[in-house]
Amino acid sequence: MTLSESYAYDGAGRKIKETTRDNTVTGYTYDKAGSLLKKTYSDGKTVAYTYDALSRVKTMTDWTGTTSYEYDGLGQTQKVTDGKNRSIRYTWTKTGEKDSMTYPDGSKVSYAYDKAGNLTGVTDTNGGSNTYNYDALGQVTAKKLANGAESLYTYDGTGLLTQRQEKTGGAVKETYSYVYDAGGNRTKETGLKNGTTNTITYTYDALNQLTKVGDGTVTRKYAYDEFNNRSSKEESGKSKITYSYNTLNQLTEEKQGTKEKDYAYDKQGNLSQVKENGKLAESYTFDSAGMLSKVINADKGMTSSYAYDGAGNRVSSEVKSDGIRKSKKEYVLDTQSAYGDIVGAIDTTEEGKTKTSYFTYGNGLVSAEKDGIIGYYRIDEKNTVTDILDKTGNVKASLSYDEFGVLENTEELNNGNIFVGNLFSYTGLVYDDSTGLYYAKARYYNAKIGRFISKDSYNDNNSSIISLNLYIYTYNNPIRYIDLSGHLTTMVNDGGSAYPKKLRITSTFRIDQKDLAEFWARKGQPGKTPIRITQHYCRLGRIHIE
Repeated sequence: MTLSESYAYDGAGRKIKETTRDNTVTGYTYDKAGSLLKKTYSDGKTVAYTYDALSRVKTMTDWTGTTSYEYDGLGQTQKVTDGKNRSIRYTWTKTGEKDSMTYPDGSKVSYAYDKAGNLTGVTDTNGGSNTYNYDALGQVTAKKLANGAESLYTYDGTGLLTQRQEKTGGAVKETYSYVYDAGGNRTKETGLKNGTTNTITYTYDALNQLTKVGDGTVTRKYAYDEFNNRSSKEESGKSKITYSYNTLNQLTEEKQGTKEKDYAYDKQGNLSQVKENGKLAESYTFDSAGMLSKVINADKGMTSSYAYDGAGNRVSSEVKSDGIRKSKKEYVLDTQSAYGDIVGAIDTTEEGKTKTSYFTYGNGLVSAEKDGIIGYYRIDEKNTVTDILDKTGNVKASLSYDEFGVLENTEELNNGNIFVGNLFSYTGLVYDDSTGLYYAKARYYNAKIGRFISKDSYNDNNSSIISLNLYIYTYNNPIRYIDLSGHLTTMVNDGGSAYPKKLRITSTFRIDQKDLAEFWARKGQPGKTPIRITQHYCRLGRIHIE
């Protein structure tokens, strides 16, 4: 097998062939105008595009069916119909903000803005009014959900969040205060919830990597090697965990007392198997496009399978136990959002019953609705789901995590799923309980080891030494940074949301042509070349590439 990747181009400089390290070959063909016509994978799968007279994608045909796109007179996407014939309709304001979305079941989500372009209101799928207030700097100061729950935010002079309050029925239910060091790292968090005060302290090294977390009862310490790989983890009352790596920064061994895990990878750098004390425990399979397609957990007898469309969006997931299907989910996607937000989930149980949930977004997650029952999300500044509330503000599910996102009470996730079909948890990502992985769009994140299970497709970044490690999560500083796409680490934003008006991107912001191509493919414009990247609020606060 070849040890490197190779590319071939035509006379116009367009890529026509890509050969990966495991000799997987992907071919590309174009029309006379230079628009991508067809992508062919080594397993025979193809993605084909047709275009209208203005060179806009009209259809994308792949193994899931045909996705079609319709446009209004201004060239903005008006309707997207997926391979299952499910349609989402869009309207836009005169200044280009998303005005409304109509879901396949006919429910509608609409948006309102102020003169500065700040999102001020969201009408959810149940017709409820959800509002946002801002200060003169465009920072979110208050959020009020349709069930009466409120979130209040206070900032210091540099825009760092110093306090977050959660209210229900006018009464303060939770208060969180934050302290930072001179470099902007959060060093102390004091929370008052249910009458109990809890203080958490954070310590960092010279590279701003998180090294210690303590709450007065439990302390966790992290150490890193010279290549920024986690070398050890120590927790009060537990045996020390040590980690070993190869020269490619791939985790190869994990030891804790008498327990040992060995990790192996394929030629593409994707995790392929995990052995526990010499016995195969987990196996991982990736498709020809490099996406995780199957996970087998030998101990549990569980098989988790995933399918994606031609643009790389996850469109379904299925879990089987000893060969018997336990659940299957199909997803309805908002392709006009930068992260391909999941706005609907069709869940088929082992009994064959089908339930559909729809989700509303604003500055982060707003609500979930299933069978006419509405639930509202209480989220923190990272868009992490902390509580799911009913229509009167009562807590139906309450989720807790450690600093790297390890879900500490998975049973509560199930409660939220039963209530309104909730999928989301840490930083708003989908958590797959059958695998223990977070779906971060381009890659999957394992919070227990603080790493992605496949390498980033970016291959260099001169502005940050830490970013040269293609597996670690958010520069080993999950308190300060988030990664919603599997490609891009961004600072936890001011504004009380992971989707504020102004997107604060760190100096290590980087984006390559492959990621831009993926972005435009999801938008239904795979052949488009971006002119610039604007780092400001647009299309409901996501990165807007023009």
